[in-house]
Amino acid sequence: MKGSAVTNDGAQKASFTAPTVAGQAAVIAEAMNTAQVASEDIDYVEAHGSGTLIGDSIEVQALERAFGGRGDCVLGTVKGNIGHLDAAAGIAGLIKTVPPSNTTSCPPPSTTTPPTPTPTSTTPPSTSHHHPTPWPPTTTPRRAGISAFGFGGTNAHLIIEEPPPTPTIPAPLTPHPSLTPTPTPRYPRHLWHP
Repeated sequence: MKGSAVTNDGAQKASFTAPTVAGQAAVIAEAMNTAQVASEDIDYVEAHGSGTLIGDSIEVQALERAFGGRGDCVLGTVKGNIGHLDAAAGIAGLIKTVPPSNTTSCPPPSTTTPPTPTPTSTTPPSTSHHHPTPWPPTTTPRRAGISAFGFGGTNAHLIIEEPPPTPTIPAPLTPHPSLTPTPTPRYPRHLWHP
């Protein structure tokens, strides 16, 4: 995990269950600030994707605001495949997103249902996809953002980063003997010490 943020819409909300563009954009910006990354450093966003016309519309507008109209970030969401899951919705997005840090493609949704219509924008923040999208390693670590939003106005965003490459450890130059419970042809009885 590179950085995270949690905020609440508070009095900005139109109703208890209605999200706000300002609140969602603010939590994404705060998470990027905490992680010390710019929007250009994020390749994939696992959206909250509530599957409602108003919720998805507001989330897309918040992403447009937070990402400044950047159109090359891949957008996905798991909730259309497994349901909302209420309090576990955020962890489902994290579980879906973590495997790509060890692979070379962004995770596709497992459904081919068209996404909920969203507002037309001349500069969408991202591209949704229905097939694995290439996500090759580069000279900088691959990063993803994960959003989760609660009914009462709680907004959370997490920035994750692929782990550094595991250093290769050279094989030892000298053999290391091992004890066996019985003598073997390779280790005659006179060398065997239980």
